[in-house]
Amino acid sequence: MGSASLIASAIALILLLITAYVIVGGTLTAAEIIAFAQHEQVAQQEMRMRTSIEIVSASLTMGASPLVVTVHNIGQEPVSGFENMEAYLVFADEPVLHPYGAGAGYWSYGGITPDSIHPHQLDPDEVLTMSVAYSGVTPPVWVQVTTDRGVYDSVYI
Repeated sequence: MGSASLIASAIALILLLITAYVIVGGTLTAAEIIAFAQHEQVAQQEMRMRTSIEIVSASLTMGASPLVVTVHNIGQEPVSGFENMEAYLVFADEPVLHPYGAGAGYWSYGGITPDSIHPHQLDPDEVLTMSVAYSGVTPPVWVQVTTDRGVYDSVYI
């Protein structure tokens, strides 16, 4: 009878050690994942702080669609991912989203000057020409260009 109690105590002790090992391992893994996520968030914020654009000009071609917008990268980071960039046009009161694409309601790539270092990527001191096609006869009065990092600039037309 004394040996059964000893065996039960040994099994309970082993189960206690295994449980502690699993809990400590899970805690360490979770802490590592959280630390990595915080590091990535800080890196993204630093990139965003070094990103800056300026709309140099926004002009209508012959008073109608499309609107030609010239964007200068005045930051220290290149801007890529044009498919995630957006243009907002205000016609009366409401801003209207124009994502990257083709046709009315979209903006399209018109070229980068100069584009010799990284083709189709807006490097610092390069200028992007965007063509924003809109529907309707009323011309927009305001435009905002937003990068994939959330950095934006806007001007009245």
